[in-house]
Amino acid sequence: MSRNYPRFLVTLELGYVQRLTVGISAPHEDGATSIVRRALDAGTLWKDTESMPILQHGFEPAKAERLIQGMSVHEVEELPEADPSVSMMRCYDASLTLLTFARQVLEECERHQDLDDPVSDTFTVELAADDIRKLAKLVSTLDDC
Repeated sequence: MSRNYPRFLVTLELGYVQRLTVGISAPHEDGATSIVRRALDAGTLWKDTESMPILQHGFEPAKAERLIQGMSVHEVEELPEADPSVSMMRCYDASLTLLTFARQVLEECERHQDLDDPVSDTFTVELAADDIRKLAKLVSTLDDC
């Protein structure tokens, strides 16, 4: 961020619908609705249990043609610390990237050696220095989680 310009906080209000699908066993539709309403009121709807598994969870624009519902801009001297929700987003993104990296390492090991071979007790994998730097950054991000 350039130090020559003033700093601004721009807050967007985006219209999204949170969509959740859970599996329910009930004698009829009203019974299923009642069970879900009670779980929502009790705060147990998000537990993802065997009796009420979460099958879909996501966010989608409420009205794609007008996603931005509101916007405010305020000049500030300094930017505040990021909200904890941003840390969670960064941790989630880093964990997915780390998982992808781990899968690539496993594929590389499998390409050169049989992972189930009882004779092999060590594996050698060559990694580019840039990949190691990316890995260090990912681990650092996850250390903050």
